[in-house]
Amino acid sequence: MDNFEILERLDSLGYGPDTQVQCSIDQEFMMLNIPEGKTFNVNGDRMKPGISISNSEVGIAALSISAFILRLVCTNGMISSTHVAEKYKHISRKILDEFPDVLGRVSHELASQKNRFLISLNSKVADPLSTMKSFNRQFALGKV
Repeated sequence: MDNFEILERLDSLGYGPDTQVQCSIDQEFMMLNIPEGKTFNVNGDRMKPGISISNSEVGIAALSISAFILRLVCTNGMISSTHVAEKYKHISRKILDEFPDVLGRVSHELASQKNRFLISLNSKVADPLSTMKSFNRQFALGKV
């Protein structure tokens, strides 16, 4: 998929020249992070939701659209996993037709992520040390 076509499609959907975008682009890969929606607080940390779009014109990666939440307190941020992410192989031009619907689903997922953060903060952990040990086992984390 041509990067310029993706940018034209975003422009036609209202993401014009004044849209704030974090962009990384080289000869092989383009990544756009577009803040979307209002900043919210989670346990004193400011969070900013957004949409991430990545593409490789040379076939290194498929066109991908997903949601993210950026943690504004630190410079490296935080990308949270999403249940809505769309990827399209480069042989398909279907994504350009479905772009508005995909962006809508991803934006809706951002609201769900915000609610999951709030639920997580209100969930009590009876034995934090045991819970951390369980996470370590589950995700094969060990001493470094």
